[in-house]
Amino acid sequence: MQSIPTFAVIGHPNEGKSSVVSTLTENDRIMITSTPGETRQTKEFPIEVDGNVILNFIDTPGFQHTTKIIKWFEKYQKQHKSAQGVLNAFLEELKDNKSFHHDVQLLKPIANGAAVIFVVDASHPLRKHDKYEMEILRLIGCPRMALINSKDAATDYLDDWKSELKRHYNIIREFNAHHASFAERIKLLEALKAMQQEWEADLSTAIDALTENWQARLEEAADDICGMIDKIISYKETALLDEEKKDEEELKNNLLESYKKNISKIEIRCHNSIRKLFRHDLFEGELESKVIFGENDLFSDDTWRVLGLSRLQLTAAASIAGAAGGAVVDLALPGLTFGIFSASGALLGSISAFFGAKSISNIRIGRNRWSLKLGGQRLQLGPLKKDSPLIYIIIDRALLYFDTISQWSHARRANAPYVIQITEQPWLTRNWQKNERTTLARYLKNKELRDEVCEILVDKMQS
Repeated sequence: MQSIPTFAVIGHPNEGKSSVVSTLTENDRIMITSTPGETRQTKEFPIEVDGNVILNFIDTPGFQHTTKIIKWFEKYQKQHKSAQGVLNAFLEELKDNKSFHHDVQLLKPIANGAAVIFVVDASHPLRKHDKYEMEILRLIGCPRMALINSKDAATDYLDDWKSELKRHYNIIREFNAHHASFAERIKLLEALKAMQQEWEADLSTAIDALTENWQARLEEAADDICGMIDKIISYKETALLDEEKKDEEELKNNLLESYKKNISKIEIRCHNSIRKLFRHDLFEGELESKVIFGENDLFSDDTWRVLGLSRLQLTAAASIAGAAGGAVVDLALPGLTFGIFSASGALLGSISAFFGAKSISNIRIGRNRWSLKLGGQRLQLGPLKKDSPLIYIIIDRALLYFDTISQWSHARRANAPYVIQITEQPWLTRNWQKNERTTLARYLKNKELRDEVCEILVDKMQS
């Protein structure tokens, strides 16, 4: 008997065994391929929390010689008094037989006390070898569960599979390894308790530890978002004007581009931190047309449209949160500081678009055009106004990134488009309660409220 609950994931080649292990262990570096027989050796993938192994899953090769194994078992059943004895004899006799290498490898963990998760793919009809595999595991008499890996393909044969599986298994579950959420993974672990009574307490402890760890990850992600907000809202770029060159327009444009680039870097660092929290090494998170996750799209009009925010809606949101309005471009001395946003919601990087085809230098300041002599002055861009709508965009994008990355199965390898109805999401800042927006607005002016905002963010992550 294994001291730690250990489960051998077994089945025919290309049924999704490695995908199931990858999802349950949050390990996207497990090799997954459509080529049958790629898994040649058993390999253990433990689940650790705080440095302690709490569960163990074993990825195994697929069955190769089911007919011969059945005949061998039937022949030696009378010779050996127990199913364990038959299994041990099989492994001993064929351990050096290259033809049976895969079969020996996948049955070894059972001999060592592992319970079995038998994975099948219901997108194809039942075959003779499928029935033989079920019979082999029945003859061995090991604790086992049947797991129907519901791939994206149609499951036209699902009823046939269930009918056959019921003849061999008391526990049958459907599980889509490519789309399983954390909650669905926990439900599967709960079901494993019924396989081995001796492991019930250990599995309960493991589930509690995983749930607490998940909550801690939410809180850390919320803290990362708050840290990003603090950096962005205080960030500024400065440059000295050269009296001789007098190229104010080029300096302003360069300053603007530098500001955009560095703000984007702060956001990307936050997103990467969240990605690591949820143990994604390969998947980076990319939505269709790079509307959300591209390096430069923070300042694009597309971001506003995808988040479902019009300029009018953002003006209302900013006002509710405590915005006080103001001039289109703020100009302050000493040094020239032009604010990035106005109450109308003009997005940095799209300033000209929001004011027709006029250049920055022709934007009206109140009733006047920009006509000051800038030579010898220090030009400063930022910090953001505390009621800037950009903050709401950044929070929405961070929560969208969290929602995507935390629910993205580790078995789902391709960075395929992941599209959700953004405007319907309860975590979107436009859908926050008035008191929540007020707390956020107060926090932007008083960092002592950080814990309260983190609590709001965690609540949104759980919604």
